[in-house]
Amino acid sequence: MVRLTILFLASFLMTTWPGQRALGQESEPESAAERQGEGAESEDERRVRRLGDVENDEYEFELALPSAPREEAPTVETLPLGDPELEERLQQALGILAVRQGDRAAQAEVNAILDEVMDRASFQMEDGDFEEARSLLNAVRQVDPNKEGLGDAWARLAELQQPVEPVARPAVRQDAPAIEAPRKENTVTPESGYTLPNSAQAERLDQLLAMIAARPGHQAALAELDNLLDDLLAQARTAMQDGDFESATGLLNVVRSVNPRKRGLAETRRLLSQTMEVDDWLERARAAEQSGALLEPRLESAYYWYRQVLTVDPENVAALRGLRDIQQVMVVYALDAAKNLDFELSDAWLEEAGTIQTDQRAVEQGRREIDRFRDDLAATIDGEIVMAIRAGDTELAEFRLIDLIALGGHEERVSELRSMMSREESYGQYQPGQVLQDPFTNNTGYAPTTVVITSGSFVMGAPEDEDERSSNEGPPHRVTFQRGFALGVTEVTVRQFGAFVRETGYLTDAERQRGSSVWDDELGQLADRPNINWRHDFLGADAADDLPVVHVTWNDAVAYVQWLSSRTGRSYRLPSEAEYEYAARAGTRTAHWWGDGRPRDTVENLAGDEDRSPTERKFSAGFRNYGDGYFGPAPVGSFAANPWGLHDMSGNVSEWIQDCWHTNYVRAPVDGLAWENPGCTRYVIRGGYWASAPRQARSAARMSASQTLRTPQVGFRVARDLW
Repeated sequence: MVRLTILFLASFLMTTWPGQRALGQESEPESAAERQGEGAESEDERRVRRLGDVENDEYEFELALPSAPREEAPTVETLPLGDPELEERLQQALGILAVRQGDRAAQAEVNAILDEVMDRASFQMEDGDFEEARSLLNAVRQVDPNKEGLGDAWARLAELQQPVEPVARPAVRQDAPAIEAPRKENTVTPESGYTLPNSAQAERLDQLLAMIAARPGHQAALAELDNLLDDLLAQARTAMQDGDFESATGLLNVVRSVNPRKRGLAETRRLLSQTMEVDDWLERARAAEQSGALLEPRLESAYYWYRQVLTVDPENVAALRGLRDIQQVMVVYALDAAKNLDFELSDAWLEEAGTIQTDQRAVEQGRREIDRFRDDLAATIDGEIVMAIRAGDTELAEFRLIDLIALGGHEERVSELRSMMSREESYGQYQPGQVLQDPFTNNTGYAPTTVVITSGSFVMGAPEDEDERSSNEGPPHRVTFQRGFALGVTEVTVRQFGAFVRETGYLTDAERQRGSSVWDDELGQLADRPNINWRHDFLGADAADDLPVVHVTWNDAVAYVQWLSSRTGRSYRLPSEAEYEYAARAGTRTAHWWGDGRPRDTVENLAGDEDRSPTERKFSAGFRNYGDGYFGPAPVGSFAANPWGLHDMSGNVSEWIQDCWHTNYVRAPVDGLAWENPGCTRYVIRGGYWASAPRQARSAARMSASQTLRTPQVGFRVARDLW
């Protein structure tokens, strides 16, 4: 027990010794400016307590805790021993225990010093200096309240402070028992020499003593006196239980004056001393509660005094209730810390509260409440992160992700959200390969179907050794797409373009210029014809709704994607040249997405020597031994898609691109964006068409034309941003 008590004080010294900090205590004192800044905080904001911080603000949890200024915890220097050298030795020994708990030499030194202090207290008692003796015993009690012999020393001090003078005894026989005559004081009536709550007992006591004085061997009187003293002891114990220490003391003084060696007297006096001490400790504890000193200073806190009570009275109801209330307040502190997102401090408060008493119900309930709060907060933060990711606000998403990490216990979800952020940076809220079709905001239709193209990197342009390579297809250079994008699965159809014209009344360049070119099968070539526009096919006849729209200029294509953006609330545009080649290659490095040379299967609407026109004309410069059944554009999506889900990237109709025309790739962008120049009038065309030579169907092939070109060879497809 001594060792445990010394360890307790050593633990205290670790928190109060110069250079050490209490748990939760800041390393540097606050400056006046900092204190002034704290005072400027909103009154609605409740400051989170740190462990060891029990000042300021009021908490109502079965205890009234008014604000009170902090008091410095006492140290060894505040324990007067009457000898500076002895005090220094005690300080050094306890300092060693604060660093090395269990140090036997230091423990022995402490015990030796306490023995010497108790000896000095005895000397002071003998000299009549009771105040000094009390001060020394108090010092011993603060170091080790269970020090062997300490209780006896307190009892002796109490006895010496209330001296009893024996009265003259009559002559007695040699064989009569020796009984000290009582001291006559506080007489209240002429008939009684003692003050007792029961006057009849007082009178009978005088009678019995007189009888024994006259006949010292009077056995009946001695027996009755013994019973009367037993009753007085019982009355004293009852008075103690009722808190009437004055009456209990008076009763015990009477018993002691009659028979100092009365059986049960010493134990009852010890119990009275202990009960008075416990009552004093409870008063100190309640005073500490009222001042807000629940835990600190350690040797003057309510927690300390309640613990002191339980060391001598483990079942003391008031002390147990006090500890329960302190535990509940600490749980409140933990909840406050959690609500201020300081979960480390919250866990520390709960852990500390768990040491207060064996009943852990309040702690467990507090932990459940904090867990629910933490889970609800995690769900809220999770939702905010997802919304920020989908809105493209990666900075906010990353900031809130830190908050989610701080909550702890959500590592798997954090990993999922990081992956989502990574995908979002590349694809928005979508997945590579996902097919999209945005509805119009007025629910009257849909945008053309697009597919999400994966982010990545490729070498743009034709290799030096590729057959039929053109000089404008180089130099080869690496292009990296940090973000994905969506590209139309097919070319824009006549039906889709018609919806735009009907809603807006738009006039195409062909309608303004009153004509375009068509295929003249008799001539075997293209020929200009009046009144040809987007409503017609390559021959000049009415076009089917599912054919790719032709006879449209670069200007017409841009007008359509701008309208599409306004109708869907999404960002539509023409593809960049890098995006088109990246998607046309679909991860390949061969001349075509199906490989090099003639396709083995029917893969696209290409010019082949097996295709025939209405007058049985055939292509002389097409793929040999290839036929797809069409001489002219085919309905979109009539043939298989390339590996990335795109149809007609190398055939059917060529397509307008967003980029201005440049004769080579010197200084070309490497991020995949369109290469544009103010005022340019010629734009890039990509992809082969129904009558183009095989060299034009290569993935790297590129052509240019005026932005007002109108022809049955060129259409377009849309691109869509993902964020």
